[in-house]
Amino acid sequence: MSANTTPNQFSPEEQQCDEIVHKLEQLQRQSSALANEITLAVPLLREQGLPLPLSWGEQYLGWCQDRMRIAGAVASVLGLASVAEQTLPEWNRLLDRKRSELRSTRDRDAALVIEVAEILQRVQGLQVVKGESNTHAEVHDLTVLASNLFDKLSDYSERRVVLEDAGNLKALRAILFLIDAPKDGTLDEDAENLAVEEVESTWSRKLANALLRGRVTAPARKAAATSPGAAADSLSPDEVAKRLTLGQSDPSPAPVRSAPIPSASSTSLIQVEELIRIGQRMQSDIPGLYDAPLLSAAYDAVVQGIGYVEAVVKDPRTLTEPAKSNAELSQALHILAKLQSAMRAAASPHEDDRQVSVYRWLFQTAKEQSIFINRHMKIDDPADPTKFPEWVEQIKASRRKLDAPRRLAKLFHKIQHELKLSLVDPDAWEAVFRGVEELTGTEKLAPSHVQLRETLMPHLDHLPVDLTPPECFQQVLRAIDDYIRTQEERQAESEAPQGQQNPEVREVAQLLHGRAVVLIGGEVDPYAKARLERTFGLSELIWLAAHHEHSVERFAAPVQRADVALVMVVIRWMSHGHGEVIQYCEPLGKPLARLLGTTNPNRVAHDVLSQCGDVLRAKYSANGGSFESRTAG
Repeated sequence: MSANTTPNQFSPEEQQCDEIVHKLEQLQRQSSALANEITLAVPLLREQGLPLPLSWGEQYLGWCQDRMRIAGAVASVLGLASVAEQTLPEWNRLLDRKRSELRSTRDRDAALVIEVAEILQRVQGLQVVKGESNTHAEVHDLTVLASNLFDKLSDYSERRVVLEDAGNLKALRAILFLIDAPKDGTLDEDAENLAVEEVESTWSRKLANALLRGRVTAPARKAAATSPGAAADSLSPDEVAKRLTLGQSDPSPAPVRSAPIPSASSTSLIQVEELIRIGQRMQSDIPGLYDAPLLSAAYDAVVQGIGYVEAVVKDPRTLTEPAKSNAELSQALHILAKLQSAMRAAASPHEDDRQVSVYRWLFQTAKEQSIFINRHMKIDDPADPTKFPEWVEQIKASRRKLDAPRRLAKLFHKIQHELKLSLVDPDAWEAVFRGVEELTGTEKLAPSHVQLRETLMPHLDHLPVDLTPPECFQQVLRAIDDYIRTQEERQAESEAPQGQQNPEVREVAQLLHGRAVVLIGGEVDPYAKARLERTFGLSELIWLAAHHEHSVERFAAPVQRADVALVMVVIRWMSHGHGEVIQYCEPLGKPLARLLGTTNPNRVAHDVLSQCGDVLRAKYSANGGSFESRTAG
């Protein structure tokens, strides 16, 4: 829906299209008239050997200039670089297509306004039952929010803000979903978990628990309130959409109106059971088609296409993400259209009643859902039956993508459960490693994925020192360390006065100034390396990458260098066998510090002083006394 809808419900883009079409019609009439005059005059001019009259030449030049101006307007509204090289009929076809797209968008927006209005009106009527007094404040905040959003919905200048407020609308849909859900244990567990997580993340766990226990209620859907100007029965969907789109108020004295008409794009209204029965009959017929391999492949592909449509329609996200569900439904119907068309071609010259049944269901459903299927719904536009294997693979990929949120939610739930167990059973970390490997490997999540980071960070301090994580988990740890380092740097830059330094950092800098330090673990980070050298005044930081296949012997030579004053190992990134590097430190009396956190200078200074502070002070301080006494002196 456009930001400035006129009283006739046309958006500015539609108005602009109509104006250009009107100008184009004038240009075409002018073109036809001028062409007729010149065509009639040409034989006479040729016979007399005369040139084209100057007035007609000026008219033609004027027409060319008008065409160039309109060409710029056409290209602008179509979003093209230029249409000057195309003909006027081609412009008309492009503009007609654009107007159809804009009309479809207007219809979808009108349906969305109705749906959102119903949600907001129901939330305004939330009530808390007795015995749940501690939820009154949160429910009051919800009703106030819904009231404010509904007021904005009636004000066209602010309506788009409400419709695009995906976070609040998703949370409000989840609230109503839990209110309307049956309390007899028949609710799909995945759908319930998704709704609870949305309410908990947006509002609170307390509200989610109250909804699950049925302690919060909302008014049921009712027929729309009638008004003096309306018929005695409920308002029609078109009338409701028109009033909301124009921002008109209902003359009825009731302060809150009901909008019972659900969105026409809601996939929950689709009668998919008939299609499922067709698929079941087709599946039972496949064994009898051994002598018709192409038709057998057609049956199998259509059955899988029907399964994809069923999965889309019954997807629990339908209530919380209707726009996305509608796009997936459109994709599923387009795929099924190809499959049934190719099945018809495979059965030719005979007519298969199963294919006819699928076509009829598809045609009716697409019409009810206002989804335009532009290919393979006509006899003269058949699909290629040799592409069944390609389309089956496309269905499998789409099904996997559709099921991805559910798989991810289950994996994260499992990892969170194992992390809790790891507090008492360190062996549970092996299950955590496997879960992270599946997320980053099979599911292709980036190591820096926000949810993965937020899930693991609170538990990393409990990761056993003697446990060597697999490479995929170490990549996640490195991404977390990068994130922590960046946050600490930003915080330090914003909070610390210029020139002020952590006391532990100043002490380590005084003890190690001008000396070399060895750091073992992970991949070398040039930025972090330079920062540690600069902060502690080191002559050199010898950072040695450490991988599982590396032998501990490769660290011997750098550790034994005479100018090395300290050896540090980042235990998160170390193989268990690499801990034996201490065998090269002890004979030379070189202190070894195990970094428990990141390479942030503040954390490094803390770990070094807590583990090796006494040794470093004894070897490198002027008087061997404490740092405080020396700085005070």
